Amino acid sequence: MTFIVNLATARTLDWFFIVLFSLCVTATHLLVPQFIRKHRLLFIPLASLVSIWALLLVIAIYTGGLWFFIPLVALLLAYSIIFVPIIISKYNLPTWIKNHNALWSIALYTLLMILLFIVINIYTASTTTDTFGWVFTIALPILAFLLLPIYATIIISEYIKINWVFKTSTITLVWLVAYTINYFLLYALGVDTTNQGMFWQANFSTWTPAGTMVAANVNLILNIVGLTAVVAFAIVGIILASKKKSKCTN
Repeated sequence: MTFIVNLATARTLDWFFIVLFSLCVTATHLLVPQFIRKHRLLFIPLASLVSIWALLLVIAIYTGGLWFFIPLVALLLAYSIIFVPIIISKYNLPTWIKNHNALWSIALYTLLMILLFIVINIYTASTTTDTFGWVFTIALPILAFLLLPIYATIIISEYIKINWVFKTSTITLVWLVAYTINYFLLYALGVDTTNQGMFWQANFSTWTPAGTMVAANVNLILNIVGLTAVVAFAIVGIILASKKKSKCTN
C-alpha cells in the first residue's frame, strides 16, 4: 500500500523505504529470535542493533541530515551497557577478562562516550556556528572527572580487602568529595559562570526559588547527610574489625 501511495503521489520512491525498514526492524525483533539457536546472546542484540542502524540510515538519507553518526554511536553505547557485562560473564573468555568484568565494561563505555562526544562536536561544528574543540577543553575533562568515582568504586569494592562496611564508608566519601569538587570544575571550565550554589553559601532562612540559596541549601544538606553516613559506616566498620580481631586472638 505505501509503495503504491508513494509512487502515485510523488512519482518516485522515497519515504516508502522508511516504512519498509521500519517493518524490517519489527520483523527482526519478532523473527530472528525464532531462528537463532546458538549464541543468542550475541546474535539477537546484534541483529536488533543493525536493523535500527539501517532504519536510521534510511531516514538520514531521506532527510539529508548528517546526524546519523550520533545515534549510531549512542545506540552502540546503549547496547554495550546492557549486554557487554552479561556476555563477558556468560561466555568462555580469558580469565584476565572475566575476572575484571566491571573494569573492562567501564573502559569500553569510556571509549564509546569519548567517541560520542567527538561525533557530536564534529556535527555541531559542521552544521552550526559552533567550533570544533570544546570536546577536548570541556566535555572530556568533565567526563574524566565524573568517571573517577566510578573507577574508584569498582577498585574499592572488588580489589581492596576490607570489610563491606569500610568499603561503603570509603565509596560514600569518594562520591561526596567528587560531588562537591564538581562545582569547582564546572566553574573553572566556564560551564557555570556564576560560581553559586556552594554549600558554604547556604542560608536556611532563604528558600526563594528565584534565588541561589536553594541550591546551596540542598548541597549543604546532602553534604551533611553524606558525611554522617561516612562516619557512621566507619564507626561500624571499626567495631566489626575489632570484634574480628578479638576472635582471632582468642
